[in-house]
Amino acid sequence: MTASVVTLPSDQPARDRIRTDLGTNMLVEAGAGSGKTTSLVDRMLEHVRTGTPVDRITAVTFTRKAANELRERFQLRLEEAVRDAEAGSDEASRYARALRELDRAFLGTIHSFCARLLRERPLEVGLDPGFQEVTEDAWEELKQRFWRRWVERASRANDAGLVALRDVGIEPYMLYDGFKTVMTYPDVDFPVGASARPDAASCRSKLDTLLVAARRAMPAAEPDAGWDALMSLVRRLEFRRSIGKLDDLVGFCDALDTISASACKATQNRWSDDKEGKKHAKALSESFVALLEGPIADLLRCWREHRYPIVMEVLQRASADFARERHSAGTLGFEDLLLLTAQLLRDNSTVRDELGARYAHLLVDEFQDTDPIQAEVCFLLTSSSSEGSDWRTVTPRPGSLFVVGDPKQSIFRFRRADIGIYDTVKRRMRTFGAGLHLTANFRSVSSIEAIVNTHFVSVFPAEPTAEQAPFRPMESRKEPTDNDGVYTHVVRPTGRRGDEVLELDAAKLASLIEDRLASRTNKAGDFMILTRKRDEIAWYARALTERNVPVTTTGAKLPQEYELRELLIVLRALADPERAIGVVAALEGLFFGVSPADLWDASRRGIAFSIT
Repeated sequence: MTASVVTLPSDQPARDRIRTDLGTNMLVEAGAGSGKTTSLVDRMLEHVRTGTPVDRITAVTFTRKAANELRERFQLRLEEAVRDAEAGSDEASRYARALRELDRAFLGTIHSFCARLLRERPLEVGLDPGFQEVTEDAWEELKQRFWRRWVERASRANDAGLVALRDVGIEPYMLYDGFKTVMTYPDVDFPVGASARPDAASCRSKLDTLLVAARRAMPAAEPDAGWDALMSLVRRLEFRRSIGKLDDLVGFCDALDTISASACKATQNRWSDDKEGKKHAKALSESFVALLEGPIADLLRCWREHRYPIVMEVLQRASADFARERHSAGTLGFEDLLLLTAQLLRDNSTVRDELGARYAHLLVDEFQDTDPIQAEVCFLLTSSSSEGSDWRTVTPRPGSLFVVGDPKQSIFRFRRADIGIYDTVKRRMRTFGAGLHLTANFRSVSSIEAIVNTHFVSVFPAEPTAEQAPFRPMESRKEPTDNDGVYTHVVRPTGRRGDEVLELDAAKLASLIEDRLASRTNKAGDFMILTRKRDEIAWYARALTERNVPVTTTGAKLPQEYELRELLIVLRALADPERAIGVVAALEGLFFGVSPADLWDASRRGIAFSIT
């Protein structure tokens, strides 16, 4: 009898080094399904085994869900280590102590970690020790409320900035999105330079000449097929001119800003039946396009350059006022937590060194989603204040920083994630640490590997660029199955309504999955259902739940089930028994089932309605 030989993945040396080389700072690039979180937990466990107190280990990620999963996996591994360690050994004692004191370790999101640091040293950054973190929903409401108040106060005071805005045709209500952007990134130096008010005389003269020429060539009456795009443009501009909308620079530029190349297109047979007339219409169209792409584009660029500093003065002033108000009230958003933590570490060397000693080992998951402020917090916390306060030049203490991520998975620009920042960190880490790659994939079968590698080798660059991470081949470690391939699941509904089709399709698909689970061919986690619309998810989730198939959903909130909605109606009636319509709704509903006829009869007899 010959024992089967288990081959190790080609990246096993990197995995071993991640786990055992605790004295080296590392950046690990790991693709989907490569076990990167497992490697991170392995390193945390090795820290415990070699004597690091668990409260000196900090692991951060970027979503609460990921943080909860990380904590759960670390706890399970500690429990396994306690069971497997030799009784009475130092290792067993360390694992058991870490398990008991697990709550003293920080495993959470980067924002919650920053909140913890600020609560330890609030006064150093001028914060009320009882400051409150604002939820995302409340944060949006807070911004809207402040902007309305700020604009109202500025308007009552005849603020010079608002006057200047209106002089260039901008009302404050147009700037809310801009305000949100500026206040979200107070650390960004938005360049602002004054630009002269442009002279539109030349452009106006050229446009007038073209309008006169077009009017002469246009038919007097609307063609049978209707005015074409260029005719409609000419008529629209002539109308604006007739009511004085082109007289001043604001109105003139607003009108020009509505012109597109497609609006200059002439349908030649609507201008003339003869060859020369059609040729003239084509020439007019080309002249309008040339004016649009030349003088008009130049004028609009100068106009925007003139308005930009006027807008930015207002937005930056409002943003600064909002920051002062938030900090004074002790109300902080996610960006505040990051910015104030970076300020704390950058400006206070004593605090930085104390916190760095307390949180000695920082492990960061999903690092591809980091932004400049998050990177600054990580580097300043793990380096000595003697290194200086520029995070781009400091050197973290040996073994203090471990980051793992996959630049190909990042949605760059989402929450300011930036491949340039990632590459900066990558280059810095290689000067004082190690850069490793995990290429083995434990999630996808070899048939998927072949397709992915063959296709993406020509899509991704071989070497990293300023915009894109390089191609790295997938190495599948999952055994192929007998049913690889693409199969068609056909549903032939008898009805035509969309919900009938969805209900039938969901039922058949759920039954298929139920059968595969019953035969132990697959486990629930092997299946993924993608829908075209978010509101379709509920049908499939409900069908699976009815068959006791465990299911999780992403991308949409499921609608409340019928029973839950009915329960809410009853609870509202109990909370406000004086609201007659709510009481009647509860009596008619699932839990009481009183018919409308009985309610009407009771009402005629003067019986008061109540469910208490």
